[in-house]
Amino acid sequence: MGNWFATMLGAVVGILVAIEINNGQIEVQRKDEQLKREAEKRDHQLLTLSLLQDELEFNKEIIADAVQRQGDHPNIIVMPGPRAASWNAILASGELKWLDNLSLVDLLTKTYHTIEFIIALERNYYDPGFAMEVKYTDEQNQARKGIAGERARGAVIYFRTQVLLQIEESLQEVRKRLMVLRPIPNEKA
Repeated sequence: MGNWFATMLGAVVGILVAIEINNGQIEVQRKDEQLKREAEKRDHQLLTLSLLQDELEFNKEIIADAVQRQGDHPNIIVMPGPRAASWNAILASGELKWLDNLSLVDLLTKTYHTIEFIIALERNYYDPGFAMEVKYTDEQNQARKGIAGERARGAVIYFRTQVLLQIEESLQEVRKRLMVLRPIPNEKA
């Protein structure tokens, strides 16, 4: 009877130890999977924000150049103009889901809305078929005063200066977020 009791006690203790080991392994796997998900999210955020930072810096340079020259030469065509290709690709691919800072997403959305508006304005304004001399023909539009081309030029000039402020604000927020996401290299003495 003593042998049987020792065997049963050993089996119960062995099962409890095996369950505890299994639970420990499951917890380690869970932590590893969580770390992998966090690393994947961080990598996607870094890539997404880096692409947007590059595009915003390009747009800032192009638009700032146009604003600087538009005073003396309002009809100057700045080529290439601003772009939103990275933003549109990120939206279309669903990569925006990785950005968890909704105020940053809102700021970027507003900035790119204005950039895309400028792109559309410039496309129409610089179109060879868009004559600066086109005048409104009916009384209602005549009351708006001005030539259509001059109004379009005024809109382009106004929105360029406005979007520069938006771009700078967006760039500051993107840079802050990138600094948080980028690992600090280990310094070795």
